[in-house]
Amino acid sequence: MIEFCCFQGFVSAVTHLRSFVPAIYDATVAVANSQPAPTFLRIFRGQSSVIKVLVERHSMQELPETADGIAQWCKDAFVTKDAMLEKYFDKDIFSDKKLQDIGRPKMSLFVMIFWSSFLAYATVRLFQWLSLFLASWQVIAFSVAFLFLVTFIMQILIQSSESERSTPATNFTLSEGTRQSLLPK
Repeated sequence: MIEFCCFQGFVSAVTHLRSFVPAIYDATVAVANSQPAPTFLRIFRGQSSVIKVLVERHSMQELPETADGIAQWCKDAFVTKDAMLEKYFDKDIFSDKKLQDIGRPKMSLFVMIFWSSFLAYATVRLFQWLSLFLASWQVIAFSVAFLFLVTFIMQILIQSSESERSTPATNFTLSEGTRQSLLPK
């Protein structure tokens, strides 16, 4: 069980942030017993690790008003988290709650369109400026070829860093002696 001797930091944060922070996000991260733990060495070698993340949103109105109540709520949240982790390690599932698809925000599409348009416009203006001062199609052709080469190399580097293309994780299981029970049985 995860144990903390004091919750004063959390209580203080909730007390001071309650007026302008709408919610608290509780994140639980777990690596299955059948998967190797993600380490820097594994990441640098391009070996993937599968992790599961559960994020829950708790509105500030759900939290108690008193400091003792907030501390008790936090302790209860950790007990619940321990039970979820125990269930995950036993049944490979966090909870029976229905998953909610949050979709993709439209703002990221607008940002991508804006920057693509801006860079295209800047590139056209650069070539127009170069053609006025240098008046050489050879320089412009070299610049275009150089930009395509940089784009191609960047694409290769980006694709090589994607986790789907990395070496899959090898399966191994921990022995029962090394597995720590999260809740007393």
